[in-house]
Amino acid sequence: MRRRDFVTGIGGATLAASSVVQAQTGDSPPVVGFLGLASRATHLDDIAAFRDGLGRRGYIDGRTIIVEDRYADGKVERFDALLDDVMSRGAGVVVVPGLAAALAIRERAPELPVVAVGLPSTVIYPDLLSSLHRPGGSVTGFSHFGEDLAIKRVELLREVVPTLATVAILHNSVDPLYRAWGEKTEEAALQQGLKTVRLGLETVSSEQLAALMEAARDAGADGLLVVRDFLTHTMMDEVVQAAADLHIGVMAEQSQYVEAGALMSYGANMPDLFRRAATYVDEILQGASPAEMPIQLATAFELVINQGTAEDLGIEIPPSILLRADEVIE
Repeated sequence: MRRRDFVTGIGGATLAASSVVQAQTGDSPPVVGFLGLASRATHLDDIAAFRDGLGRRGYIDGRTIIVEDRYADGKVERFDALLDDVMSRGAGVVVVPGLAAALAIRERAPELPVVAVGLPSTVIYPDLLSSLHRPGGSVTGFSHFGEDLAIKRVELLREVVPTLATVAILHNSVDPLYRAWGEKTEEAALQQGLKTVRLGLETVSSEQLAALMEAARDAGADGLLVVRDFLTHTMMDEVVQAAADLHIGVMAEQSQYVEAGALMSYGANMPDLFRRAATYVDEILQGASPAEMPIQLATAFELVINQGTAEDLGIEIPPSILLRADEVIE
């Protein structure tokens, strides 16, 4: 899988290093960019946690540091302009959710330091990361074990819905990385004896999502596994509502989905990772090189249950699951 294939549609021309990292002069506070391919609404907790992390490092947003956050709303064609904007404002380091945005920046502005949250736990892009211990380039960050927890999510969904026979898998089908994660999730479901139907989302389109969900219904799916990416994250509310209308229980990766009405979620605590990302940003602003900063792994995971959604679906959550849950939303 080639990196250039991965960033199809996100711009190509490499910018000169002099226009990437603009020197901070005088008493001007350093500028940090926060660029999300998904929507602003879906990253509210993440940006708040990042700002909290900066505060814990002694920074005061707007006085001793400037955070410029921008969001593409699931439209990758907007990313170049957003990147140009934060660089024109003097960003010396950029924080991004996910590998897709990191790859796009690495392709377009290879000298710009990047702290990415949501990296894979294994090195699948050797031209981007030489190793987890020593990345060797301009990108470092944190792994959320996203694809590695697919088996656990299937196990939990089957435990909550013991009659589960067919499960649908919603994922970004345009981006090779997330398509591969969709395939890995499908493998996990097949290994546990479930029938599957893949739902490949290509764009932020209500019409396409409706058609995909109807396909899930026609296939007899009574469960939906959502692979987190900038498309499914941007369309979170619509996904949850469509599943509710079809009486399908949703298993997601992050708790935001459960707060929106999904049945349950299991995954890394993303705000915790963004809070930790502030430490890496601080170190880079102090002169550290991303090439020497190891990829850190998620250490906090959470299982969240929506009791109200379970009742609407006629599902009785097993006491063993409720006891293990980090949060139960009534």
